[in-house]
Formats: sequence, structure tokens, C-alpha cells
Amino acid sequence: MATRAVQVAVMGMEWTKDGECIGIVYETGSIMVGKIDGMKLWSAEQKYARIPAWSPDGSILLVGTSLGQIFIYDKGSNNVGLVALTRRPEEKPSDSLLIDMKWRPNSTPDGGKSSDPNLAVAFEDGKCFLLQGEDDPGPTMIQVPMMLTCIDWSADGKLLAVAGKGRKTAAKPEGTAQLMLYSSYGRQELIMRFEQKNMYGLSWNATGLRIAVIMDGLLSFLTVKRPLKFCFFENILAYTCAKDDKEDALLVLFNCKTERKVTVKHYSGQGIVSLAAGPDFCVAGAKVLKENSQYTIYMMNETGATANVTSCQVEPLFLTANENQVIAASREAFLVWNFRQTGESATSRWETNERYFHIDDSHGFIDTKQKRQRVLEISVDPISAMTCSKDVLVVGRESGNIVRYRLPQMTWEREYTAVLAKAKKLGLNKDSSRLLLLNQEGQCCMYALSETKLAKDAPPVKDVKLNLERHGIWNFAWAEDDLELFVVAHKNSAVIYRNRDPEEPIANEGYFCQFKNLEIRVAFVDEFVRSANPTEPPTQATKVLRVKSLRETYHLMETSSLVEAQRFVDTHPHPVLWNILADKALQKLQLDLAEVCYIHGENYRGTQFINRLRKQKSDKVRQAEVSAHFGDLYRAEQEFNEANRSDLAFDMRRISGDWFRLQEMADDDQNDMALKNAHEGLGRYYYDRQSWDEAVKNFDHARDYAALYKCHMISGDVGKLEELAEILPTGHPLLIEIGQLLGRYGLFIFKIFRTKGNTAFLVFSGRKPCRTCPNNFVLFPILELTLDDSKRSNIINTLIIIMLSKNFQPQQAKNV
Repeated sequence: MATRAVQVAVMGMEWTKDGECIGIVYETGSIMVGKIDGMKLWSAEQKYARIPAWSPDGSILLVGTSLGQIFIYDKGSNNVGLVALTRRPEEKPSDSLLIDMKWRPNSTPDGGKSSDPNLAVAFEDGKCFLLQGEDDPGPTMIQVPMMLTCIDWSADGKLLAVAGKGRKTAAKPEGTAQLMLYSSYGRQELIMRFEQKNMYGLSWNATGLRIAVIMDGLLSFLTVKRPLKFCFFENILAYTCAKDDKEDALLVLFNCKTERKVTVKHYSGQGIVSLAAGPDFCVAGAKVLKENSQYTIYMMNETGATANVTSCQVEPLFLTANENQVIAASREAFLVWNFRQTGESATSRWETNERYFHIDDSHGFIDTKQKRQRVLEISVDPISAMTCSKDVLVVGRESGNIVRYRLPQMTWEREYTAVLAKAKKLGLNKDSSRLLLLNQEGQCCMYALSETKLAKDAPPVKDVKLNLERHGIWNFAWAEDDLELFVVAHKNSAVIYRNRDPEEPIANEGYFCQFKNLEIRVAFVDEFVRSANPTEPPTQATKVLRVKSLRETYHLMETSSLVEAQRFVDTHPHPVLWNILADKALQKLQLDLAEVCYIHGENYRGTQFINRLRKQKSDKVRQAEVSAHFGDLYRAEQEFNEANRSDLAFDMRRISGDWFRLQEMADDDQNDMALKNAHEGLGRYYYDRQSWDEAVKNFDHARDYAALYKCHMISGDVGKLEELAEILPTGHPLLIEIGQLLGRYGLFIFKIFRTKGNTAFLVFSGRKPCRTCPNNFVLFPILELTLDDSKRSNIINTLIIIMLSKNFQPQQAKNV
């Protein structure tokens, strides 16, 4: 397929999605469509034609002109109309040049029938239109604050990358290259600014995690960190993923400690809007996809079970939670959901109440009569982010103002002005004295909410804004156990700050989950969420990063003496470092150094263990006790045996609950007492797992009659209960309970039960009920123990004959 024109420039070309056809637009205005084998299908002429774009199913070809018009051609080369970018067809959408138009990669073939925008049209002056198809009567317009050069959709169609040159400012008179990311609905997600002047082209990779851009003749590769929905609590990573290319409908809970998936929850017909973590639970805000203004908040524990649920009248775009409160907010109003669990776990009840507040109100909660109307009123300065602690709720607004509320009373305290505009994430430190803010442009700053020292010898400050020197920050996290320690994600590294002093960057591309004990747990959520099977995260879904002082301490303990390590910890004191050094000294049996370090680390359990070790005279026994203390039981067992203290090895296995190994050791050593303990422990092990046969077997070996009675009673084996009654010794207390139980089944037993005194009783369970004993159970005092055995036996036989007679009365036995 070729054109007869000589030296005609090609303005644009594009293949169909299946790669069978290609559309070419020439400088002269000629449009040519052909097949992959070179055969020409059709051609047309359109003045000022510039850009071609095939629909997802290849049924129509859009051709854009330099005048801003977009013509629609069908398969037969017929011009069937124009794409309306404005309400009135005669009105021009823009006075500037049309630079690009792109269909979403995963958009539906029926264009206008889809509810999601699937076509983007961009003009040089920054106007970008989002359409639901070529015949959308009301497209959405975005005014991008730069001169556009190119656009491109991500592979999953959730993000639109818009590139160009920023506006001229006093600081940058020539402007600089910029890249902005928008959602498919036109909401701005991220801004990237560069030192280069111009950006000429961009392209996403297949995973949607990388972008290649051309700036001033340079090819650069950018990593895109998307705003994902995930949270972390109690070693559980909760995240959302899509099902069948739909909106977020699956919630996956993954245990990072056992590296196993806990559960996958599917909310049919609902999309998960936001996620947040509490101390020991997580909350998810869901929206009914086919209905407006129907929202639900779910509370789940670490097993994935729904602990509580409530409906919500505001869209939960933002969620935060503490021990007894969940706050869900839209752009204008927020819900404060108070809850309290009362009673024991088996009979617990939830006491809840809900109150709504508008961001523009400072006097109190919204009245019930005006709730529906007030929560929908649009605010001039909407909400952009929020966070809370046990005592404080902080809400960020688009203008950069910060509103502070006192919890749990939910009283308005103060509004701080012009802190950071369009903040997308807020975070409070341990005592709520400092606030970290991060906006869409990667700017991060710290704000002192109450009096706090920013250095050791510095005076306390309050209401002070402190900007961090780095730009391009996309995430941060406060340490849970340190007031001054936090970490920020800067490009492809993690930078740890103490106050405003940064450490050396650590290579990192994961999202921060938890910062505790000088260790940062990060999760590579973006990688496995967009994998082929997002509900099956890999075993190594998280990684642990260590603070520099922690890394240095481990290095000194391995390469130098413990005295050198102690000097380093003295200059960088932290309870975690002291405890690590104490553990190392304890393993080397340096008890004095270990005790000092445990005291500095406030470890009472460690000091008590050292006091117990000092009572042992043998170093071998001490070393075995230390091995057992750190969980190396097999090494401790070997060391106990070398010290000829097998009794301590038996006690260690018994205390640790390793009943299988205790049984092996008892069989080898022929220790009857240890073997009895092992069988009792194994019986309880199988009893907890409802393996009744194995439990009965082990309880029988241990002669644990009470446990045998429970197993037979739960399994309902009456025959085994009769056998147990026969083997029970005379006077056993269980005879009374077994007699009562067998009486209900119409069976009987005869046993003598002796009290602590001198009176003997006959336990009888017969088939026939009597007036005073409806359960067929009779307990008779028969005679004093001073009688000889022959006389006692004759009286017992007489009682049995009387009780088995047809006209038995209890008074007859008493007369005997």
C-alpha cells in the first residue's frame, strides 16, 4: 500500500487493536486505510487532517484536524459526523492546536454506552476533554495548567498521563517540563516537575508502573507510585484489587508473619472507596456501584471476620480510625462513628453512636432534621486529607488550612492557615505534637502543633512550619515508638529523619506499612496488585529496612567487641539497641554487661532471667538455659544432656509444650513420670483439635480419668462410659457424675464412694425412677467403716436386691 504523491509527509498513523488494519493521515489531508498485507481498503480526503485514532473494536476511525475538529469515519469510508466537544456544535472547543487523542486501552466497544470516560482529547493550550464515546453529548473538560505536547493512557486505563511545558513564572521565566497524572474521571493524582525545558513524548509500560519520557533529547524512565488502597495492622496487610477489570471489589487480607493469605472478601455490587487501619482492626468504605448516595463502612478483625458495619450518608473518600472511633469524610462533611465493645468476647455487645459534621461549621454536629441537606452542601474549601490519633483529629483543606478537633468529644479547637495547599496525606507523631503533610507535587513539610523541641539544646517551638529540603517525596511514616523519628519515600529510596537530620538513603520501591523498633516494614503492593493473580500475593510480599543506628550496632557486634558496641549505643541510646546488645552479651554469658543493658532497655524480664542464671553453678547449664531462653530448644536439649541434667531437658520440653519430643525422650530414657506428662499433653493437643480417638488413647495411657470422662461425654459413647465406670477405683468422685449421666440413658452401676469422714455411700443408677430421685440416682449412707468386710458385703447385697425389686421405696433401704 503506497501513495502516488511525491515526498508527502505523514502526519500520523495508528493500528487497530487487533493489528489487522492501519490508518494513515498525510500532510495533504489524504486519509488511507489498509490491511496488514498491504492491501488498500479505502481512502478519503479531509482538509487539515492531522491525527487518526481507531475505536477499541476497530469499527470507526476518528480523524482530528489542526482546527480542532474531529471527524468520524465508518468502515465504508463514510463521514458520519463530528465529535461534539462543546454543548453547541458551532462553538469551537479551543483556539489552539489539537495535539493528541487517545482511547482507553480497556474501554468497552460500545463507546457511549459505558459510564466511564474512555476517550481523551487534548489541545495545546491545556484543555483536555474526557468523553464516554464519540457521541457523548456532555464531555468533561480539564484545564491543565501548562502547554500540552502529548498524552497517554496507562495499560489498565485508570490513569491519564498529560505532559507539556509549565507556565512561565518569575522563578522560571522559560518554564520547565511537567508531567501530570489524572484519573479517568478527571481528578488530579500526581504532579512531576523537571529541570529540563521541554517534554516531547511519553509512553507507559505494560504494568503501568513505569513511564518513558523524552525531554530535551534525553530518554528518561520514571517510576510511578500510584495512590493505592491498603493498610497494615496486627501483621495483616489489607489491600484492594479489581475483579474482571471492574472497580475495586475484592479485599485481600495477607498475614505477613506467616506469609499466608488470610481471606479474600468480595463485596458484590460494591466498590471499595477507601481503607484505614485501627490498632487491631481495619475499616473499609464501600459504595454501591449502581446507586447514588448509598455507602457502607465495614469493620474487620485480623481473621477477616466482619466485627461491625454501619451505613453512611457521606461518600467515604477519606478514612481514619483510633481505638474507639472511625471518621469517614467526603469533600464537605464527615461522619464520626463512636463504638465500644462491652462484655466478654463470647457475649460481647457493641454500643455505637454516629454524628455528622460539616467542615465549614465550628459550633458542633449537624442537627438530625438538617442532616440530609447539610451533608450535601458544597464547601468553598473542600477536604483534601485527614488523620487522627487517640486525642486529636486533623483535617486538611484544599487551600492549605488545617482544622484541629479534640477527641473523643469532637470539639473544634483551632484552624491553622496556609500550611500546605492540596495536601493528600497527613500524619501525626506518637504524642500528636507534630504533623507531617504531603501534597500532590511531592512537597513535604512538618508543622509543630504544640510546644516541642526540634533539637536537643534548642528551645521549644509551636505553630512553626518546617519544610524538608527534598522534593519528589511520595510517601512517609512516623515511628510508632519514637517522637522524633520518621521516614520519607524519595524517588527510589527511603530517607530516615530524626527531627530534621536525614540519614543516608536506603534503596526502596515499596510502600511503608509500619515503622517500629527501628525497623521499617515495606510492602510491594503495586507489583502484586497488578500481577496476573492479584489475590495470591507472593510469600515475600514485604521487606524490612533498618535504621542506620541499628545496622551499625549489628555490624559492631559482629566485627568488634561488645565494649565498642556499648560505647556506640551510649551515644545513640534507644531501648531496642540496648536490648539487642544485652541479648548478645547474654549469649556469651557476660551477665554483668547483659544486666546493665537490660536495665537501660527497661527489660524487667531479662533482669529476672539473669538473676535466675546466677543461681546456677555450672556454666554448661547456664548456656543451655540461655539457648532455651532464645528458643533454640534442640541445642538446649543437647547442652542439658552434656551437663548430665536430663531432668531439666524434660522440664524444658514440658514447659514449651513439645509433647511429641517429650514422648520420644521419655521412651528412650524410660522415665514413667515424663511419659505420663507427655501423654497428658498429647491428649490435650488432640482434644483441642477434636480428634477424640487419639485423645482417648493418650488420656488412657496417662490414667487421666477426668479427661476420659469429658471425651466420652462429648462423643456420646455410652458404652465407653460404662467401661470407664467399671475400671474406676472404689470411692472415685467421678462415679457420682457417671451415675447421673447413665441414669438418663436407663443404665445402672453399683460402686462405693467414701467421703473424708467415716461414712460410706452406695452409688446406684437404675432403670426405674423413684419419687425422690427422677434421674434414677440414689446416694445412701449404709454403715460405719468400723464394720468388717463380710457384714458390709451382706448389707450391700441386701440393698441391691431391694432396689431391683418391683415395689422399691427408698424408705425400705433406709430401714436396712
